[in-house]
Amino acid sequence: CPVPGEPCVSSVACGDRRISGAELCDDGNITDGDGCSALCALEAGWTSPIVAARCVATCGDGLLLGFEQCDDGDAVSGDGCSATCGVEDEFFCSVPGENCRRTVCGNQVQEGNEGCDDGNNVPFDGCFECVREPTCTDGECAQECGDGRVYNSEVLDGAGCDDGNTLNGDGCSDQCLVEADLGFECAGQGGNGATGNTFVLPVIYRDFVGNDTSGDPQAQARSTARVAAGVSIHPDFNTFGGAGVLGAVAFRLANGRPDLLATAPTSNFTSEARFNQWYTNDDDVNLQVIGSLTLAADDDAFVFDSEVDPVNGQFDPLLGLGFQAPRPGNAAGLESPEFCAIDQVRGPNDADATPRNMSFTTETRFVFEYAGGETFAFSGDDDVWVFLNDRLVLDLGGLHEVADGEFTLNNNGIATVTSEGPPGSALTQGPVNVNTAMVIGNVYEAVLFHAERHECGSNFKLTLEGFDKPRSVCGEVCGNGVASRSETCDDGPLNGTGYNLCSSECTPGPRCGDGAVNGDEANVEVCDNGLNVDRYSTSPEACGPGCTQPSFCGDSVIDFTFGERCDDGANDNSYGGCSDTCGLGPRCGDGDVNGGDEQCDDGNRINGDGCNLACTIENDIVPA
Repeated sequence: CPVPGEPCVSSVACGDRRISGAELCDDGNITDGDGCSALCALEAGWTSPIVAARCVATCGDGLLLGFEQCDDGDAVSGDGCSATCGVEDEFFCSVPGENCRRTVCGNQVQEGNEGCDDGNNVPFDGCFECVREPTCTDGECAQECGDGRVYNSEVLDGAGCDDGNTLNGDGCSDQCLVEADLGFECAGQGGNGATGNTFVLPVIYRDFVGNDTSGDPQAQARSTARVAAGVSIHPDFNTFGGAGVLGAVAFRLANGRPDLLATAPTSNFTSEARFNQWYTNDDDVNLQVIGSLTLAADDDAFVFDSEVDPVNGQFDPLLGLGFQAPRPGNAAGLESPEFCAIDQVRGPNDADATPRNMSFTTETRFVFEYAGGETFAFSGDDDVWVFLNDRLVLDLGGLHEVADGEFTLNNNGIATVTSEGPPGSALTQGPVNVNTAMVIGNVYEAVLFHAERHECGSNFKLTLEGFDKPRSVCGEVCGNGVASRSETCDDGPLNGTGYNLCSSECTPGPRCGDGAVNGDEANVEVCDNGLNVDRYSTSPEACGPGCTQPSFCGDSVIDFTFGERCDDGANDNSYGGCSDTCGLGPRCGDGDVNGGDEQCDDGNRINGDGCNLACTIENDIVPA
């Protein structure tokens, strides 16, 4: 009340970060829709856990507000919408207040955090396991947001990411930018999108029926079943002999597949038409089986080695699959289960024997950003061809025992290749320089074609270094200074260090309004009931704004606003003092003769009316 005699002026101001008057919140602005309205009233679906801080959407009320990605009506994780109202992996939450539903990869409907859905689970067609795949033309690939690979040009000084989808609100936006404004940070997950320190390569295996050398009693039955199924034996498989052949395929891929040259020896390849069936789906001669190769981290490289397989000890990815899988009416399948000395069995009918499926091809592809220094190493049998940028770099083709080959890329697009075949093999060569025509910083496709054509002793060892581009993993980070969806506050490095600061868990730290009396030298709390809006009260639970004692009768301050006329602190109804209700106590002028030296009391303190201002009788005045 600045001017005596003039009307008082309200000091309540919405937006001043102080809760006053009838305000229920004050987030420092007068904007509707953020939980605290332009009139500082709490909006539906919001709470105000900290005075003067932003409001937080109430997770579990069925209303989609603020940073919430979903709200199914409860704050329970595991049902698609987490306890902090974020969409969980493999779920799709379309209608607030209703249950989320699981996404179905392969139903041709892109949902939830799916980056794509083409209706199949086949790699290398642009969409695999509902994650986008890079688009490559003649070996060179485009960088595509949502393919789960982070390239250097996509990082943009730490602002870039790629989590394998184009969903906003999960930390990595649909533009492959870290959603730092939502409190997220992103890091590489390791291993080209796999979890942990692994490099996972999708693989297409194509199983063939090789020459049947078993001689067991079921051979004729299998032959009859194959005829009935329209499946033919492929003469290139389960064929023996050879020490490898260099230069059997063309230097460039043909429609994404190796091109067999006319000069290829017929002792290793029966015809170009039959070779073309190796890496092409053909129901008459092969069965497609989708699998993967998981390379484990080994220092700076990733390695797959079939020799360390604790079950098989060799490369046998189609064990019990493909043409050896049991079929209706023919439990033994269409292909002979082969038994070899390496299986350490006593004979083909031994009940403990492990059947091998050794007539198949392997195709795997991956993309990488060429930086120079990448190394690739392979050891195994039989045929192996590796192409970079659509160009043949490593050639270990033809029937042969275990052979080794490797190459390293320099900064000028040159791959330096060495290889070593079995004794007398033409595969031993190097070092040889191969020009890949690649340019530093561009993205290219690496393609490996392999064939296992011998019934015994399959070996496969693959080592990659410098090729992996990990998928981003994004998460809310307490301590980065941005209050995210699951955080009430975040003061960065100051979390947990004092009064009026956020705790180390990004929840409200000690402050006025936490319901506990605390404070520091600069912020002394007298009381704290959590609300602290009491203006006048004698209740012990009362507390005023700023955790101060509210006005009350007996505080020695006359609070005219609350009807007090007197407050001497004692308020004991003593003569000339104050009453226990902060009114005037007995005194001269109250109309009652009481206390002190009063002789009269006519209800005023005026001389000349027979009772003077001291409440004594004026003898010379005769009252009228």
